[in-house]
Amino acid sequence: MSAPALIICCVGNTVLLLWLGRYGPDELEWLSWTHLGLLLLLLSQRSLIHLPVLLLNGSLLFDPRPNLREIFANALRFFPRYLWSQAILLPVQTVVFCWTFVLPWRAMIAHFFRGEVIVLERLKGRDMIRRLDAMSVGQGERNVGFVFLNGLIFLLYLGATGFGFNVLLGMASLADRFWWLDAGFSLFSPIIHFFFLAYGVFQATAKFLFYIDSRSLREGWDIELTMVKGVRETEEAA
Repeated sequence: MSAPALIICCVGNTVLLLWLGRYGPDELEWLSWTHLGLLLLLLSQRSLIHLPVLLLNGSLLFDPRPNLREIFANALRFFPRYLWSQAILLPVQTVVFCWTFVLPWRAMIAHFFRGEVIVLERLKGRDMIRRLDAMSVGQGERNVGFVFLNGLIFLLYLGATGFGFNVLLGMASLADRFWWLDAGFSLFSPIIHFFFLAYGVFQATAKFLFYIDSRSLREGWDIELTMVKGVRETEEAA
């Protein structure tokens, strides 16, 4: 489900890096505007990759063989709202305004399930805000724990994949011939972009399961889902 978006993003990013130059500015200048722009771009693209995965997981709750055409159609329908909320507003609040502490906390903790509420519960406006506020009550510590654990796993994953990929390249002596294959730990490495975005598939699934777990603990949603499934099986049998 994520392959089309992943391929398009990686090819586009490689062309962008080629345009910026093989190395761009000094790679040690992590506070440069170029690095900030690339980081915002990657976070936005990863949020967009979450959309089809989220819709697929939501469909799998009720149907073991979901209609992929319907999922892609729903992805296009929710794309404008999801683009603004998750791919534009969320990265800006968490990166550009990280110094305020209030906006990152609101975006990453208080309104942690905004994407799920938009896509799965299909709420908007004041109904969405009320729903997010209700879900955040007593949930802050769990959300902080998930964000911390997710960040730790991401760093371990990025280090392991980057190191392993470079070892393979060194054995094949390909890094010197194709610059875009070098998995240097820099935002100017297309391979690092691929690893960064590919992790979004795992992150989207883990967050979806955390959403289901949170709703089950707070609202008994697992019981509701079981009842809905039983009703459907009864109707099909009848």
